[in-house]
Amino acid sequence: MNTKNQSEPKNELATVDSIINKIKRKIAGGDYIFRGESQHYEKVPSNLYRKLEKTGLLELDVETVQKEELRDAKKYGYTQKTDDFEILTEIQHFGGKTNLLDFTTDYRIALFFACNSFPFTDGRVILQDRNRAIKDWIIEPCDPDPKSRVRVQKSVFVRPPEGFIEPHGDDIVTIPTNLKQPMLNHLREDHCISAETIYPDLHGFVSSQDTRWDVYEEIGKGIDYLKSGKEAENLRKKSKYCQKAVQHFTNAIDNATQIQLAQAIVEAYTGRGCAYFAEYELDNSAANLENAIVDFSQAIELIQEVANANSSRSIELIQRFAEAYNRRGGAYLSKGDSKNAIVDLNKAIELKPGFAEAYHNRGVAYFIKREFILAIRDYTEAVQLKSDDSVIYYDRGIAWLHLQEWEKAKVDLIVARRMGFDIIFAFQDFYKNVGKYEQLIGAKLPSDIASLLTQM
Repeated sequence: MNTKNQSEPKNELATVDSIINKIKRKIAGGDYIFRGESQHYEKVPSNLYRKLEKTGLLELDVETVQKEELRDAKKYGYTQKTDDFEILTEIQHFGGKTNLLDFTTDYRIALFFACNSFPFTDGRVILQDRNRAIKDWIIEPCDPDPKSRVRVQKSVFVRPPEGFIEPHGDDIVTIPTNLKQPMLNHLREDHCISAETIYPDLHGFVSSQDTRWDVYEEIGKGIDYLKSGKEAENLRKKSKYCQKAVQHFTNAIDNATQIQLAQAIVEAYTGRGCAYFAEYELDNSAANLENAIVDFSQAIELIQEVANANSSRSIELIQRFAEAYNRRGGAYLSKGDSKNAIVDLNKAIELKPGFAEAYHNRGVAYFIKREFILAIRDYTEAVQLKSDDSVIYYDRGIAWLHLQEWEKAKVDLIVARRMGFDIIFAFQDFYKNVGKYEQLIGAKLPSDIASLLTQM
């Protein structure tokens, strides 16, 4: 999968490895259990303690409250189990409130939980020696079902009498926010640890289902903000909407990557690339333009992976390929890289022969290279495919001017103006004035064309 530069995956892996090696060094010679948390808390509280704290009821004894919860679970028939600990672990794994802290005997599973949510905050792994402060609070599960979460997650539980533990700094390994996704990728690819394997039950499917719909919701919000940015009347609002679009598409990428929702990842990378490009058009930032190119490249690579995995070249897949190549080609154009732009646009047109926007963009690329005849050929093809686009007429008119085909240029410029395109603003924005343009082409414009480009 492409990233911002070719060395970055190696750098990320080295950093992921350094975190793993740090854990290994800390636990060498000891008997440790591990807990992964996707964000930091001052303490390590049970979720029942956290609920009491949130509701202002910390004066209550957490163990007493837990006994009352157990009694209600039995009394109202919510479970057929009779063993208190079995009931508590079941409540815990279904997201209920107990005074149990989930730990695991596998630090890699703890790393998964440290990275699997809250992508914009640092995660952490808490290490606890079984034979020290918590030794009397540890509860081992009894012969769990091989397919249960307890078995799959290699769970052990800590039942702190006060509802929390307070680990020392040496017992904590932080996973920076920028390494959460690389760590998840490493765990999935090298150790088969992912949301699908960690949650092997119907409740896990429901959680995955929720994540899928969250992904689509984030993509929808990103698209809406991108549209609002285009429609906004001032630059500040445009920029604000573009930034929000980037945020929502990023959320979608992070969530979709966790559950390997390939088609959604493509949509999200393409959308974020469009948002970065829209920001570039506002602030002319090289960073935003480069980010757009990187995201379009990611989308192209992912589409290829989907095609290879499915041995498929469906119409929908071909359309996605063509769109992605066209968008990256347009971004290369803005970067001034007409060579790579033409390569991408050739591919877009090959995949989708009637692609007016790609013909138009390739025409612009040829124009930048001063290959005006080729530019006009592509502009003409684009006009035939999309005759209501005033910008294409304007661009072809300017190309005719460079060839000193005055009458043909005049016809196209008049058509563009009649269609509502501000040819005077566009001309003066790029060439400043007629005099400078005449110096550029080494010829004097006919007076009627000069007037067309200077007078309302």
